[in-house]
Amino acid sequence: MVNAVDLADLILGDDVVVIGAGFMGHLVQEVATLRGIRRLIVADTRPDALERARSLGATSTVHVGEEDLAQRVSELTEGRLADVCIECTGTQAAMDSIGSVTRMSGKVVLVGFHQGPPRSVPLGYWNWMAYDIRNAHFREVPTILHGMEVGMRLLRAGIVDLAPHVTHRFELADIAEAFDTAVAKPDGFVKATVVIDRAGG
Repeated sequence: MVNAVDLADLILGDDVVVIGAGFMGHLVQEVATLRGIRRLIVADTRPDALERARSLGATSTVHVGEEDLAQRVSELTEGRLADVCIECTGTQAAMDSIGSVTRMSGKVVLVGFHQGPPRSVPLGYWNWMAYDIRNAHFREVPTILHGMEVGMRLLRAGIVDLAPHVTHRFELADIAEAFDTAVAKPDGFVKATVVIDRAGG
């Protein structure tokens, strides 16, 4: 997530919308808040995910489906809309929302991994709005290693904490259950991990 936030090039006083409050969204949120932004608005469909976003310091949250995201972002930014919209879901629904929350000449950063059917965007409108579109998926090894190095420095310094994001832990013998849980994503789920007891081996 370090590389994604670097690519977003957030500057002091920016208003930022993060669409998606899962593991990736939470990490983006934590790193983004280090950049001195004015507002960080997190949108999701899950109340428990939004509660976690608030606990991580989101200035506002929007429960998509119960609230109109575009209207709330407009209200919270005095009609300006977001300087930067960071999409962290990999869904068509998120792509549909970007144009309604991002200001003209704002940045759109795609962090979500878009698998499955092709996505569609209103490209004519995006052209008109002069969006700066950035793909936060990196394949160059030096870039990946740089992000990992900076991330580890932040973790060791206690500036970023992964512990609250690991909500489910499994023994190696229960690895099938771990995968099932990751797919099902029950209430309260963020990330599952398999714990290996090296002392016992």
